Amino acid sequence: MSNKILRVTHNAAFFSCCTIRLLEIIKYFNINKELPEIVDSSEQFQIHKSQNGDITDRFFKTTLDQILYEGDIKLSKSNDEEQFSNYSELNFSKVNPFVSKYFTLSAQVIEKIDFFKDKYNINFENTCSVFYRGLDKITETDLGSHDVFIQKCRDIKKENPNLKFFVQTDELDFQELFLLEFPDSILLDELPKLKKQNTLLTHHIPVERRLDFGIEFLSATFIVSQCKFVVTHSGNCGLWSVLFRGNTENVYQWVTAGRNREFNPDLVRYDYWSK
Repeated sequence: MSNKILRVTHNAAFFSCCTIRLLEIIKYFNINKELPEIVDSSEQFQIHKSQNGDITDRFFKTTLDQILYEGDIKLSKSNDEEQFSNYSELNFSKVNPFVSKYFTLSAQVIEKIDFFKDKYNINFENTCSVFYRGLDKITETDLGSHDVFIQKCRDIKKENPNLKFFVQTDELDFQELFLLEFPDSILLDELPKLKKQNTLLTHHIPVERRLDFGIEFLSATFIVSQCKFVVTHSGNCGLWSVLFRGNTENVYQWVTAGRNREFNPDLVRYDYWSK
């Protein structure tokens, strides 16, 4: 058994697990100046499990790509927490190889993406994705109001009148308001939504369906990442939409100062569109 094993024990929502997994791999690389031979994530993604074990390979596969140490790497040039930083500050040229090696999508996820693309006739080149996780994320950051997001989409639509919107949200209130403005928007029937409340959507999914839900949620997030335009708030979901994209070209991010302001009143506040 190799002793070059990295065990990642952080367990929370899906993309929080992904962010910490990525950060721990980069940390290991910086300290040891080489990649781990094994990344053990058996304690992660617990909410999607029906039994013990490492289910990471249901979502991602690790490629054989090699990454040579040429100096320490940071995920972002910003000092803000990565998920709440301005994503234009991410070190894509250094980080993209890690995303490619450790977060290449599994065959099951690719199959689900193809299913969604065909079922909903999604044309990436003519679509603007909108990411709005309006439930439990409100405890961590200022998402930006519904109106702020809808106005940004109006502006994009004005410049691109034939554009369609792909809406990925867990909040029914946002979906209903958005559809009043853009009734031909694309929404995935497979992913449920709830009225606005402080709750994690996954907790309302039957345990026996949570693994499939994770695959569907990951697939939807990858679709978000591939659209011509992306409109997103800050957070781990938005972060992974640009990590999968590999850049912030045509990405409009509502940038916020960080988590738990109610516990840290001295935190500098800023709320603005990245472009």
